[in-house]
Amino acid sequence: MTTLPLRVRVESGPLIDSSGMMAELSFDVWLDPPRHGSSGKLFRREFLPEVDHIETRELAGWIATHLRPAMLVAAPGLRWVGPEGQPPAWGDLAAIVDRELASRLFEVGLRCDRVGEFEFASDGARRAREELERHRCEESAAQRRIDRLRRQGDEAIARERARAEVDRATRESRLARIRAEQELAREERAIRFSALLEEAAARIDEFVRVRRHDPIHSYVSSDFPLVYRGLRRLLESPYLTGDRFCEWGSGFGVVADLAAFLDFESFGIEIEPELVTEAEELAASFEIPVRFACGNFIPGGDDNYRENLGPSPYLEVTGESAYEDLGLDLEDFDLVFAYPWPGEERTLSDIFEHYAAPGALLVLHSGLEGLIVKRKPTLERARGDLP
Repeated sequence: MTTLPLRVRVESGPLIDSSGMMAELSFDVWLDPPRHGSSGKLFRREFLPEVDHIETRELAGWIATHLRPAMLVAAPGLRWVGPEGQPPAWGDLAAIVDRELASRLFEVGLRCDRVGEFEFASDGARRAREELERHRCEESAAQRRIDRLRRQGDEAIARERARAEVDRATRESRLARIRAEQELAREERAIRFSALLEEAAARIDEFVRVRRHDPIHSYVSSDFPLVYRGLRRLLESPYLTGDRFCEWGSGFGVVADLAAFLDFESFGIEIEPELVTEAEELAASFEIPVRFACGNFIPGGDDNYRENLGPSPYLEVTGESAYEDLGLDLEDFDLVFAYPWPGEERTLSDIFEHYAAPGALLVLHSGLEGLIVKRKPTLERARGDLP
């Protein structure tokens, strides 16, 4: 039986690509030299990505009966066995590829008389295998580091996102709580406001009914809802210099009570003792912290100024000043309210201009014009000053 050498020519790259999948590989087995007019090409096989072994059973015809199995020198990770792991019979060759190593076929052409002899083609092949194994280990270690850093990064991002969510939820909860408290406060204030006005109206009606034969002609109630809205607007404006409030001619003290609702430090001055008593009782029934004093709202100590005030049928220029009972002076108040009779606006404005502190506000309730706000000029007009 004639033994003829075989030569295998590799036509494409590694059996396994860098991702670990089987790469496509084609190779030809040649009869060397070609005989019987043959082109020398005996068969062609292809390694496909999903195939991890190939069995060569296509040594057909006469060549299969005249050739002993040729020994292909295996690169690292490649070995030749027969079908189902058995030694190759005549015409049968099989290749099983280790998926974890990138391998290639080295130069062949060696003849092997015994099946199962496996040798490396050269020392270069051995060094190549060792180098490949080292790089594989380095790549695995690098990949592990990358995976670890990615996990750590993902965990850090997750922690940051969780912390941000907690902070956002906390802020939203705090804002919701503040809004709820504000809504409750507004609701409670509205309830107390309505109850106060209802009670004040009943008491005023009863007082007028009892005193119908002996009325206090100088007493007329203000438009309380209008005054309340005006005080709220001023409280939200940049014009106020402080929160101390005084009502001139306070009557039943309703406006002073409303100012206390808005957290002003509130006071009322009334020259009629009976009205002072009524005001104190109304405030006490709602536990409103307002102080009332009986007397004149024109400061004392300057009789000439009082005598020179313009005549008015309703403005009392005599009598003791009420500021001593309050322990305060007119210049200590930041906001003063009055409901003047027609023609008294100028006189009240003069009193305010003469005694009030620079920057203080005077609110006059005019039946025709609504609320009029005046500010005593400052030496240097501040930002937001009224003209």
